[in-house]
Amino acid sequence: MTQVVTTTSILPAAKLSVSYISPLPKNELESFIPEAIIITDPDFIITGFNDIAVTVYGFNSIAAQGKNLFKLIKFETVGTSLNLAIKSLFRNGYWKGDIIYNQAGKKLIFYTCCNLIKDDTRLTTSIVITTHTIPGVLKNFTETKKLAAQLIYDQLQKQKMINQVAIKAQEKERNRISGELHDNVNQLLMSARLHICVAKNKTVGQTNLLEKANEYLLMAVEEIRSLSKKLTSTVLTHVGLQKSIAEIAANMLLLKNIQLHTNIRDEVVAKMSSEQHLMVYRIIQEQSNNILKYADTTEASITLKEVNHQVELVISDKGKGFDKTEQKTNGIGLINICNRVDAYSGKLDIITSPGNGCTLIINFPLSE
Repeated sequence: MTQVVTTTSILPAAKLSVSYISPLPKNELESFIPEAIIITDPDFIITGFNDIAVTVYGFNSIAAQGKNLFKLIKFETVGTSLNLAIKSLFRNGYWKGDIIYNQAGKKLIFYTCCNLIKDDTRLTTSIVITTHTIPGVLKNFTETKKLAAQLIYDQLQKQKMINQVAIKAQEKERNRISGELHDNVNQLLMSARLHICVAKNKTVGQTNLLEKANEYLLMAVEEIRSLSKKLTSTVLTHVGLQKSIAEIAANMLLLKNIQLHTNIRDEVVAKMSSEQHLMVYRIIQEQSNNILKYADTTEASITLKEVNHQVELVISDKGKGFDKTEQKTNGIGLINICNRVDAYSGKLDIITSPGNGCTLIINFPLSE
């Protein structure tokens, strides 16, 4: 029986948090990823694969489950040893290169990519091996390398599509979670109801009971409001990008007395797609949280304009900044920002140094 691969299994370790990605139907996934895919645990024990992998490598789909990858499929790496390739995979989180596979007495070269998948604690949970299914015969090695170069480009384009699908799935999951979280306030509402019921039957202390019930109700309202703003994109749909950014500015002023200056060009917003609106909103939301947590500043700014037929988003603060050579810029927040920018063929520059604040400059093409 063939196991269906989900998007939680195909994303690189340095991309989206896997715990937030919903599975896609098999036919939708395979329309984006026509390569042979094998999934293993950290010890290379096979846990899943797609139909193309069965066809390419010719193994028995029933017997393959739970087997060691290297015992099931005999291949060798080109330009490096298998041991060095494995070390590179666990050191860097990925490995890319050519493998030679003997198929019915004929040596074929495949371009293969391996990625580690990690959980929220950064522990490796699985390995995804993706093999492009346009092989070259070994004697035509030069032609194969040309094909591999083209496949690398194709892979980058597919990865962008994967990221876009994953982000949409992430937003759908956020909305679902937001709906479920409404149920989490039941404790507060039930407590309020209990106090009201008790107050009905008491003449002494009735006022205190009703005041306490009112407190519980207000807490429930505030929790729903706060969670909904964080987890759903409906506020963006209803009030628009500019007003949503204004709400972020108001919260920054309220929470940390940070004055956020905004210069959002209406004509640029009008040219952007709804998906790009959401991308910009999420990036601003993420970076404003970073400013609140780390910048130690009272002033920040956001500019959105068009430069050379591209959208330019600049988020800057006058905080303490940091040294990029000493402090890694691969935190979850920045990874999410990078992932969103990459999904829409954009570019991200980070300008910062100790004592000179931090500036994010993001450029991406307008929707066609």
